[in-house]
Amino acid sequence: MTTLITGATGKVGRHVVARMAEAKEPFRAACRTPSGIAADAAPFDWLDSGTWRPALAGVTRLWIVPQAKGLYDVSEQVIDFLRLAAEVCAVDRVGLLSVKNAEQLNDDLPALRIERALDELGLPWFSLRPTWFFQNFTVGMFARSIAREGEIWAPAGGGRIGFVDARDIAACVVRAVSGEPPARRSYTLTGGESLTFAEAAETLSRVSGRPVRHADVSDEVMEEYLSGLGLPPAHVSALLNHFARIRADLAGELTGDVEELTGRPPITLARFAADEFTPGSA
Repeated sequence: MTTLITGATGKVGRHVVARMAEAKEPFRAACRTPSGIAADAAPFDWLDSGTWRPALAGVTRLWIVPQAKGLYDVSEQVIDFLRLAAEVCAVDRVGLLSVKNAEQLNDDLPALRIERALDELGLPWFSLRPTWFFQNFTVGMFARSIAREGEIWAPAGGGRIGFVDARDIAACVVRAVSGEPPARRSYTLTGGESLTFAEAAETLSRVSGRPVRHADVSDEVMEEYLSGLGLPPAHVSALLNHFARIRADLAGELTGDVEELTGRPPITLARFAADEFTPGSA
């Protein structure tokens, strides 16, 4: 029961690969530059259909990360890939990385289009819908403003969000893709703390020893900042929509889905910061 892991070098994917290896679960890592990732790695690009069939050889389970560098929406390519998988593989499970509150954000969200296609294809599937990652503070959208200004730029007001660790998402992926077949449903993944950005900044400061504060910038400033990170306009627009929900305090609810899937409480922000800023920690 080999699982194809797409996005194998991403914020979540690299942890999925590590956990699958630790669990001795058979998998094939797939990404644009697979050299050195794992023994059975395959070149894979959503924008190059020539890489799809070789990556699918011998797999029965799929973990789908619908992302491509410089593009916000690759749902059309993912759906074509799933059609091919249904033709050439005995697929018995598909996992999809989605986004928390998908329907409330946009009923035409790319991940929702993929879910509808999975239903139409009749493939057994589940989706994991995480909130924003702790890793956004160190290697994601907030990393540049923290490094340059000592500030988390976020037009979020005092709204709360249940940030989650990418390592917890990866643990959920491994459990759901390799354990008992899940019901056809979505899991909403949050951490165990509902935090404002100011509270998150205080924790990062305290644990790392580096001054960090929340700068409640305007949407216009944030749009310019995100565009400067190279994000396409559609992605920037989606993120600003997220921030509007946070400002309205609609993003702070917590779920128990991480603990349901992993059997343990979610990693805290303080633990993440300690691991991230302690030399030699994982």
